[in-house]
Amino acid sequence: MTEDRLAQLTAGHWRALNAIPEPALAEHRTAEYIEGHLDRLGLSPCRRGTAVRADIDGVCPGRTVAVRADMDGLWHGGDGERRLCHSCGHDAHMAVALALAEMLVTTPLPAGRLRLIFQPAEETAQGAVQVAGYGWLDDVHCLLGMHLRPADELAGGCFSPAVHHGATRQFVAEITGQPAHAARPHLGVSAVDAGVLVVQAINSLRFPPALAWSVKCTAFNSPATANIIPDRAVLSFDARAQHNRLIEQIAEKAEAAAAMAARAGGAELVWRCQSALPAAEYDDQCVAALSAAIVAQAGESALHPPIVTPGGDDFHFCRQLCPHLKTAFLGIGCDLRPGLHHPSMTFDLAALPAAVRVLAGAARILGGEKQQ
Repeated sequence: MTEDRLAQLTAGHWRALNAIPEPALAEHRTAEYIEGHLDRLGLSPCRRGTAVRADIDGVCPGRTVAVRADMDGLWHGGDGERRLCHSCGHDAHMAVALALAEMLVTTPLPAGRLRLIFQPAEETAQGAVQVAGYGWLDDVHCLLGMHLRPADELAGGCFSPAVHHGATRQFVAEITGQPAHAARPHLGVSAVDAGVLVVQAINSLRFPPALAWSVKCTAFNSPATANIIPDRAVLSFDARAQHNRLIEQIAEKAEAAAAMAARAGGAELVWRCQSALPAAEYDDQCVAALSAAIVAQAGESALHPPIVTPGGDDFHFCRQLCPHLKTAFLGIGCDLRPGLHHPSMTFDLAALPAAVRVLAGAARILGGEKQQ
């Protein structure tokens, strides 16, 4: 496939998908667009909900390599001006995957099978679990993800063979005290005072300073008026760590510290985990294949070392749910500014054709012939 054709494909798909952003689990027009294009290529796509899958067989039998592209957009704004947009670049990921489909229909892999998985609801951490539940990963040898990277993290035209996302947990603490007149505070139990103790207790947690981690209060709400001792407070906490074992330790200690602090304030506490994402755990073979493909398709100067980021991605549920799975995650340098999840985010479309070639090259390496 010529460079001009590849650039035309990626730009055309991006424009079409950029114009129809949809929220998590409601990507209906997006799924219809993807399904229609794959059908026109003769690939007989499979659709479940808004998730779409298609397989492209190589010339000879081999391993199944999957490429995952996320689909959902993000809400921005307020005061009656909320709007959806693809501020995380999922439209670009889908454009790359659709162009990859056309490339490998035209020039099949020498061995193996490429599976394209268009996954909904990455932003709400629901989609990867859903796709794994469909059994779409059961026969996959290696799963490759991808993501546009901010300009301050990865220069335009460069690629990283591994983006090491961190683990995240979001917790909610619901604190119940005893209401009273503000003139008689001794007759009540202030949920706000107990909440302050909870925040201080969690801020006092300590873990090895050589490890990347954080845990902090991100919201503190109470409905009481100024002359009432509040009997209710709801607190939100965000925890992050670069490794899965550490995030589990943080979660355990934070819950214990919060419970003791609430009791010390005479209040009751209900602690729950609102959402969670695991940290990246990649396979050396898959990362090496992406590295080799980057050099072959974009040159030695385009190969950037693995990236460590505190951001998260639900891609990493796949390996937890399917332990046999080998994974790697391509970082795409595209002069993205001012940053991901910014409503005015822009990037250089010229980076997408090379991303297609890199993923195709990695699939050729990883497809291989089946071991007898």
